[in-house]
Amino acid sequence: MSLEKTVNDYIQSFRQQVLSELNEFNTKLTHLLDEINRTDGAMLKSLESRDNAYTESHAALFKRCEYLKAEVWRYKHLLEEFNKLDSTPQMIERLEELKLAIEEYATSKIDVHTKEYQSEREKIVHDFHTRLSDLRARMEVLKEEYQTRFDHRSDALQAFLDAEVEGNKGTAKESKLVEFNVADYDSTSAAVRIGSVSEEFKTPTGNRVIQFPDIIDFQDRKNLVIIYSDDTSKYAEDITDGLIIRALCSNLPDKFKLHIFDTKMYEKFHEFMKLPAKTMTRGYQMDNFLELVRDFENEVREKLTLLWSDIRSGNQSIREYNEKKIRQEKYDEVLPYRLFVMDNFLSMSGKSDYSDLFDRMGNLTRYGSNFIMLFKQGKGGASLEEMLGQLPTENFHIVDFTGNYASGSKYTSNYTTSNLTDEDKITIVNGFVKAFEEIEQNRTKVKYNAYYEKNRSNWFTGKVGNHVKMPIGRSTQTEGLEYLYFKTKEGLSNALLCGGVGSGKTNFLKTVITSVALQYSPNEVEMYLIDMKNGAGFSVFHTHKLPHVKLFAFSAENELIRDVFENLKTEMEQRYKEYAKYNIDNLDDVYKDPNLAPFAPKRTIVVIDEFASMDCIWMKLQEIF
Repeated sequence: MSLEKTVNDYIQSFRQQVLSELNEFNTKLTHLLDEINRTDGAMLKSLESRDNAYTESHAALFKRCEYLKAEVWRYKHLLEEFNKLDSTPQMIERLEELKLAIEEYATSKIDVHTKEYQSEREKIVHDFHTRLSDLRARMEVLKEEYQTRFDHRSDALQAFLDAEVEGNKGTAKESKLVEFNVADYDSTSAAVRIGSVSEEFKTPTGNRVIQFPDIIDFQDRKNLVIIYSDDTSKYAEDITDGLIIRALCSNLPDKFKLHIFDTKMYEKFHEFMKLPAKTMTRGYQMDNFLELVRDFENEVREKLTLLWSDIRSGNQSIREYNEKKIRQEKYDEVLPYRLFVMDNFLSMSGKSDYSDLFDRMGNLTRYGSNFIMLFKQGKGGASLEEMLGQLPTENFHIVDFTGNYASGSKYTSNYTTSNLTDEDKITIVNGFVKAFEEIEQNRTKVKYNAYYEKNRSNWFTGKVGNHVKMPIGRSTQTEGLEYLYFKTKEGLSNALLCGGVGSGKTNFLKTVITSVALQYSPNEVEMYLIDMKNGAGFSVFHTHKLPHVKLFAFSAENELIRDVFENLKTEMEQRYKEYAKYNIDNLDDVYKDPNLAPFAPKRTIVVIDEFASMDCIWMKLQEIF
């Protein structure tokens, strides 16, 4: 599964889980709030009912008291009327005492009633408040529980991003790229980060904003088209700068090519002008770009044809193939990666139909290249929509920062991009240049055509005799040439070549093969070429059918390689048996015998590139010898 899909699936799962839990939380919270409101309403209703009952009973008691007091005076008047006499002072005093007693009794009754009412009211309030407190406590527990689950998921998301995204040169934040200031294949992926999307989530403690990385599959998979305007040019520049820096960090210095085309005199890319000419080419015309694409297509046809079956047999991309070769320390077999960057593409174009070119660019993506095309709104008008319609969507990812083109992904205000500081860019570019220069210092400085035999009449004139002698370069001690000898005596029948990354081991072997071929005719020498780079090293001899080569064998042809050594062993045993009749045990003496020399067999030379890679068939070879 691609990193883009892995990350997007995880983020989508995070969103779904958080939203699902938020919906669950809101449902429970709504239920508790409803219960609180119902309880609060029930309390008010109960208090209202008790208050009304108290008011009615209080009024009844007061009314009864007033009635009794009125009865006292009514009895006074009845007595006076019955006796036809005025009430005596004693009677009036007694009636006043009776009235006072009635008032005191009524007051006492009302006080008792009021206390009972207040007690009952307090109990109602207490019971309801206890229930409300319980409901509010449950609500706080619910909020805390949801917040804890949200924090846990956020922490898990961050841990996932730290492990899968931030530790990767292609997808880490731009501010972290300077930490990877080593140009190699460690911590790389086919996916790249082009920005971040901010998303707000509502939580019980407030809104939380989370930034999700915007990751797309890129290397060996898709190219990138960016549509921008004057207002959004920063986005385009941030993304492009970031992808160039990521490429500088993610490839071996001598295995990376950057091609920049900019009609604005490299205005956007001034930070990279320090890169070596062997790494970066520049242009500003469509013809330059088309010529470069044609050259790359020819290179693919010539160099990758023999490798493609091996790459496809393992269901690998070019990047995965390179990573495997790096793990095996077969640095010479690593294939170059090319990044094409074109700003103001429309202003470079001179025609309206580019469907064929876009198809070719899409095909080249499978062979170790990527294209970044920047389109500025207003530079081409309606032709931009027409050109976008020609892009094969399976090979191009379209980012639209203008929002005007239906075929592009729309980016809103919650989308952000970042760029490296100028200081960090300088650090990374300088580190790349230094690593490139160190590799260049280890390369051979003298070309083969500076010392090979140029007089064709002298070609194929050598006689193997008691040795095979070939020039391999200029001597550092004298002004003459340095030679390599193969003899069957004096322990000089074999040679082992060792060297570091990019030191030129394969080129040296090609020098040896070419020197032997020019020095001796096919009647004198025969060669077996075993290319454990699956053809990347010796393909030129196979293509041009070097007559000295009896057999080519590549890394995928294990059985053929085994047959080569079985045949060589059989040939060796036959020669021993044949010349044992003459008491001869080596080929040198055969050539010295005037009777045997005319019928002497050819010298056989076996050249193996990446000998250490033969461990996969080494057990079989041990069975042979």
